[in-house]
Amino acid sequence: MKNILLIVTTLLSFSSLAKDSVPIMVGGNENLDACTAYILIKNGTELRVGPNEGYEVLMKIEKDLTGWSCSYSNEWSGVIFPLNGEYCGVSSPIPEEKAYSGPCLSGWVPSSQIELLAGG
Repeated sequence: MKNILLIVTTLLSFSSLAKDSVPIMVGGNENLDACTAYILIKNGTELRVGPNEGYEVLMKIEKDLTGWSCSYSNEWSGVIFPLNGEYCGVSSPIPEEKAYSGPCLSGWVPSSQIELLAGG
């Protein structure tokens, strides 16, 4: 019975997380990469489900990571990055704008915590 309760609690947590998250939008131009800014995300940055400190923290970045900045909201950047060498699928055009759905990690970080490496 405890295992069933734990599973239900976990599923409810994930469903509330999904409801409260702000998607990272990619694509929208058949002539440009889906995400045009290749970035460095600084060590110690908190990855959040939405673009401000009121949103839940997904994880704390424990080392500098490279990835892409794809969406912007005020002083926050929607970022996508691989943890295990996955192909994220955002370095080629996606004609129609859509919410990113994987396989790489995605979330929101303060724009002050990223460094532009290429593009923009």
